[in-house]
Amino acid sequence: PAPAPANASAAASVAPIQDSSSRKVVVRDVFNALDKFGRGYLTAQEMRPFANHTGFDGNDQDWAEEFKALSAESSHREGIPLAFFERLVDDESDNGCYCTDAELKDLLAKLPKPPPATAPPPAPAPAN
Repeated sequence: PAPAPANASAAASVAPIQDSSSRKVVVRDVFNALDKFGRGYLTAQEMRPFANHTGFDGNDQDWAEEFKALSAESSHREGIPLAFFERLVDDESDNGCYCTDAELKDLLAKLPKPPPATAPPPAPAPAN
C-alpha cells in the first residue's frame, strides 16, 4: 500500500481546542442568535429568552425594570452590546449572570436559527 501523506496523521491527531477563545465563540453565537436584526445590541425583547433561560421568572413589567437597569449599567442607549453581554455571562458576582459553556450551548440549541445569509442578486447584464 502507498504510504499516507505526512500531514494526514498529524491532522487526525489534532483535538478540538477548549480554551477561552472557544467560550468567546459560544458567547458570540448566543448573542448573534438573540440579536434578531443584527444591530449589534440586544433589546429587552431580544434578551428576554436569555433572562428566562437563566432563571428570571418575573412578569413583563419586572423584566422591563430589570432590563432598564441592565441598559443603564451597560452605558448603551439602545440596549445590551456584545462586550457587555460577554462581561455579564462571565461575571460570577451578584451583579452578573454567569453561565457555563454547557448552559450557553443549551440555550443556543433552543433559540431559533437565524435565516441563512442570502447572496445578493446577480448584477444586470450590460445593455448593448
